[in-house]
Amino acid sequence: MTTTRRALPLAAPGLLQARVGEVLRVGSFGATPFVIDQGEAPPKGALVDFCDQELAPRMGLQLAWQPVVTVPRLMRSLQDGTVDFCPMLTRTPEREALVRFAAASHWQFESVIALRPDHELAQRSRLQPSDLDGLRVGWIQGSPLPPQLERRRVRWDLTSVLGWERSILVKVERGQIDAGYFSNSATPAWHARASGARLVLIPIEVPARPLYAAFSLQQPVALLARYEAAARQ
Repeated sequence: MTTTRRALPLAAPGLLQARVGEVLRVGSFGATPFVIDQGEAPPKGALVDFCDQELAPRMGLQLAWQPVVTVPRLMRSLQDGTVDFCPMLTRTPEREALVRFAAASHWQFESVIALRPDHELAQRSRLQPSDLDGLRVGWIQGSPLPPQLERRRVRWDLTSVLGWERSILVKVERGQIDAGYFSNSATPAWHARASGARLVLIPIEVPARPLYAAFSLQQPVALLARYEAAARQ
């Protein structure tokens, strides 16, 4: 389940007047239904709409969404300044040296494991990290795992393709891997409904994962301050 810790009001007084020509280039990896890949076009999705309709007016600027990219390419783009901002990113000590994170998280994800209905674990109501020992589990390359899942006995099958979500689920369906890890339940549930796939999603006992807005270090600290002021409204 995905939750927001604070919902911004739909109609807040005192919206900032967008400064002429002030455009923030936004980059993201795909995370359906929040950020949905549209090929070479800007993405769509719930988070895109929220940022465009609620966050940008409060910051007094316009957002220019770039096409969805892989996580490694997103990190490079933030570092070299070709992208200014990413609205959701897992915070790690390594990444803190590369980008400027917002102080507070307003989103958190709860992890799930996708399994075929005939898998021996499919009847469980919840899983422990140790239940994945010996299994081949799909996940996206370049995105950190919860520390509890960094286990030597788990055989991680990492994918680097843009359509990583569907790629993992297809492998699970075909029996090419035992399971797929997802940081939230909405993503695999959306794809399963869209494709008619028969999958079981089971929560796994790891802490909820907070997501943070991240800015390129080439952007002024004042821009982060504007974001944080807007997010507090």
